[in-house]
Amino acid sequence: MKRQLYVSLAVWVFVAGATGPLAQGECVQLPHGAVAWWPAEGNADDLIGGHDGLTSGIDYAAGIVGQAFDFGYFQDYVAVPHHPELNLDSEYTIALWLNSPPTDSQTGHLTLVSKWFFSFTPYPYALRLGTPDFGRAPGTVLGASYDTVNAAVAETFTSLDDNTFHHVAMVFRHPEQTVDAYADGRLEESRQYPTPLGTMANSSDVYFGIRGNLISATDYDGLLDDIMFFDRALGVCEIAGLYAAGGAGVCSGDSDADGLADYEDNCPHTENPEQTDGDADGHGDACDCVPANPAYAVTPPEVCSLDVDRDGPVAQLSWPSLAAEGGSGTSYDVLTGSLDEFPVGIGASELCLENNLDALTAEDPQVLASGQGVWYLVRADGLCGDGSWGLVTSGVERITTVCQ
Repeated sequence: MKRQLYVSLAVWVFVAGATGPLAQGECVQLPHGAVAWWPAEGNADDLIGGHDGLTSGIDYAAGIVGQAFDFGYFQDYVAVPHHPELNLDSEYTIALWLNSPPTDSQTGHLTLVSKWFFSFTPYPYALRLGTPDFGRAPGTVLGASYDTVNAAVAETFTSLDDNTFHHVAMVFRHPEQTVDAYADGRLEESRQYPTPLGTMANSSDVYFGIRGNLISATDYDGLLDDIMFFDRALGVCEIAGLYAAGGAGVCSGDSDADGLADYEDNCPHTENPEQTDGDADGHGDACDCVPANPAYAVTPPEVCSLDVDRDGPVAQLSWPSLAAEGGSGTSYDVLTGSLDEFPVGIGASELCLENNLDALTAEDPQVLASGQGVWYLVRADGLCGDGSWGLVTSGVERITTVCQ
């Protein structure tokens, strides 16, 4: 369980985040909505959509998972032939691992991934590494879309050019006019752009390591691994999970021995070679608790983070959605109690602030005396079962009779 200590107006408020520490080194299931995945295992093949790339001068080096693309020489690149599916639009996510040398003495717009040819042509995405010449802090990663007039941009604030692997994800939500930048599982910037974008699609190929017109100033010198495209906006917990998996990566075995790799199996732990999915919710009927209802599929996992702000006497709580994992009908319980009464599940002060809440926010109006502290927990619920309040330090599940 992640914990934060929060101080406001001399009142100590203890906030228990909604999940335990993400398991390090355990493979993670590929999130729904993947349209392409280039694992860089000695080639530029796409495991998901058949969008195989062509390489020029590419070597392979030790990656975060197996091997990685090594752009170690002048104008090495991977080119993925144009396909309309790769234009992406509306909401989408690009995730990858990078290992870059320092960029403080480099110049130009160092391209990691882009579907962009000329400077003044539209593009749905371009991920670039900052340099002083670029007008950015060295080693930060910029994600952008452009319609030839207006751009949508977000940037990591952490420099990632230290010769070690870092996970980067850019989430584009054009209906909401936002771009989110993640570094190592953390949301670092969520930027709203004021003007809706027009057409961003183009007929250019997708390039890794350089911009499409092969300008030397866009030439990236470093490693890229596990490049993934999703045709939806991944959630905070899903991105945190991809990072936490580390070298274990996305599960790629065949856990249920049904002839389908875990990443392409809609029931990776239940044998179902026919892959029947009657309600088209991405979960096969064999592992869907209500196969005729797309709003529910499985018991939702833990909520991975909880933010608490205090505006005067009222505490404002917010957490990320688990609808993608548990189904659109996922609801939430919010539990609180006094710091004077631990462990969770034994104190008379425990109170269910919200039960089966559809929203992703809640308020706690209780007024705290100076020196008084409270904790909060959030649990996701669904028709398939209740999620978890998390584990105590010893690894035992937290149990409480409140919020049943």
